[in-house]
Amino acid sequence: MLRTYPAFRRLFAANVVSAAGDWLTYVAVGVLALGGQGGGLFDVAVVQLAHTVPQVLTAPLAGWLTDRVDHRALIAVASIARGLSTLAMALAAWRGALWAVELLLVLRMAGAAFVATPTGALVPRLVEARDVGEAYALLGVAWAVVFTAGVVLGGLVTAWVGPIVALAADALTFVAAAALVARIDAPRTPEGAHPARIALTTDALAEPRRLFTAALKLPAQLVSGAAFVAMHALAATLAPTRLAIALGGLHALRGVANGVTTFTLRRHASRPRMAAIGSGLAIAGAIALGVALDGSLPFSLGWAALAMIAWGGGVGANWVGGTAALAEVVPAPLLGRYTALDLTIAALASAAGGVAYALAAPALGVALGLAPTAGLAILLGVSIHRAREARWSLAVALALAIVAVPAATMAQPAWLAAALEARALTDDDFVRTEVYSWTSTAQAARLAADGTLLRARAGDGASSPYQRALDELASSSDAAPGDAALARLLTSHPVIGARRYAWTTPYGTALPRGARGYGPVLIRIELDPDAWYARFAPEERPAFLVVDGRGAPVRVEAVLAEPARLASVLHVRSHDPLGGFREIVVHGGVVRWSVGTPAITARVGEDRRVLAALRRARLRPRRASHAAAWRSRAAARRELATLASATMAFDTPRHRPTEAALRALERALARRAPRVPRIEHPGPPVPPSD
Repeated sequence: MLRTYPAFRRLFAANVVSAAGDWLTYVAVGVLALGGQGGGLFDVAVVQLAHTVPQVLTAPLAGWLTDRVDHRALIAVASIARGLSTLAMALAAWRGALWAVELLLVLRMAGAAFVATPTGALVPRLVEARDVGEAYALLGVAWAVVFTAGVVLGGLVTAWVGPIVALAADALTFVAAAALVARIDAPRTPEGAHPARIALTTDALAEPRRLFTAALKLPAQLVSGAAFVAMHALAATLAPTRLAIALGGLHALRGVANGVTTFTLRRHASRPRMAAIGSGLAIAGAIALGVALDGSLPFSLGWAALAMIAWGGGVGANWVGGTAALAEVVPAPLLGRYTALDLTIAALASAAGGVAYALAAPALGVALGLAPTAGLAILLGVSIHRAREARWSLAVALALAIVAVPAATMAQPAWLAAALEARALTDDDFVRTEVYSWTSTAQAARLAADGTLLRARAGDGASSPYQRALDELASSSDAAPGDAALARLLTSHPVIGARRYAWTTPYGTALPRGARGYGPVLIRIELDPDAWYARFAPEERPAFLVVDGRGAPVRVEAVLAEPARLASVLHVRSHDPLGGFREIVVHGGVVRWSVGTPAITARVGEDRRVLAALRRARLRPRRASHAAAWRSRAAARRELATLASATMAFDTPRHRPTEAALRALERALARRAPRVPRIEHPGPPVPPSD
């Protein structure tokens, strides 16, 4: 076809060049949204809106112009305008203004309708009628190939040189695309029985089949918008430290499936049936993505791959089938406006799906949050395809939803128990190599300036309960052998005398035990799994219990001989006027620590989902549940309420798993963190022991 139709070849080349730049920055913008400057899934949903809503607003004008002006001039002018806005996006990203990047993305995507609409309407003028469907399929396969290469390259470029360079490179591709389109030699628009002056609404009422054909993309785009946002949550889970590469890999997988499915179905199904099969596959992909996001189920990577394949292949088949079907039933003088209507419906559906998932995920969880969108897509798809008398095509997707949605609901308690198990801390299981510490914005600025994580020492300001307990034990006459010496080391040793207070979860200390808060900035700390870990209970004798990273006992005398191998101390106070409390005191063994990273954003989102699931479970915690949960792992596993108590640092009314307390913890985590410098710092080298 490219040899037979030179004009179509130039349009094809312009699409390839422009799309290559688009997908180069697709990952870059997602990383900016999910990264240290962004607000997590909500900002990803904002990016999704920026990709879709502007097209909705400009598509009617683009369709009107397409049926009245030269298609080539419209594409060329819009391409140059989009290139200028992309260059401005690079400058805004360089200045660190994410809000400006999102605003400019809105302007850039507003111009997309003035490219996509005339391009879709131009194809039937450049090839013979018998080859129109094949031409759309070729554009779809090319989109998939370029998308796959672009997102892989975008992931690598973004990870290597950052999103700014990727955006600047993208700006140049629009100029190249405009130059290629300007050289297209297209015939004049044919005159038909439906001249351009006929209103679209009049024709749609007279020919409802055309209206339903323009809506063929609605169900697939609805679940695609939700899957776009959910995929970022999946990427942050799979590779939090390599987010750009993970996103690029997931996008590439769905791009390959897009091309393969489109190429396979193009000659084996009618265009409406191809669109219907694509809808079913996209919905099945969203269901598989929900399974992949459920951390309690095995083979998460396999489910993620299946989700990308079904989602990508479904959207590709749906898009090509729907576009070709529209060209079959709409006369050329009206094709521009119907193409704009088709684009508007698809963009609105995609935007609605992304927003729906971003709102549902905090309440239902990242896995079950996809279920409402998938269910609605099935109902809409069945209705649309029934209207086109293709009722059979979504039967498979409907059967999958009937089985999978209840299965995801039933899996929720198992997921919740597994999430609580990972966060629980007990007297006989207190080794944790990943902990979190809240701090103030002023302290965060100091961390960025000097990189000193373990800063507090004995004698710095007011004495903490931990330090008072160490002082009492150091001077006690009935202390167990070695306890007093270790208490003195933790107070005055030049290496392990410094400390920072932390906990296993962000929510455990999001609300303080008393009136004084800890600050709005969260620090993630990774500790050496080969270090030693201690438990300190001042009321007991011996007061210290020391184990290695695998939980095997370590003699206190060994710690006294090599104190620098001690990473953290779990300080336990069962009796206190303000209520019992526990705290992890980090003294050393820091492998790395970070502030303002995507991994931290993702972890806060996970904690919010755990709290929301606990609240929906309507637990009935007993007053003694904290005390029982803190003692042993076996006791903590007996029921969800006790297991939830084992994840808490404090035994106060505001930290028991009641609905009011859980809602307050959710609100504390939902408060938008202040903008702080992103820090990823390796831990200090372990000095030789004295």
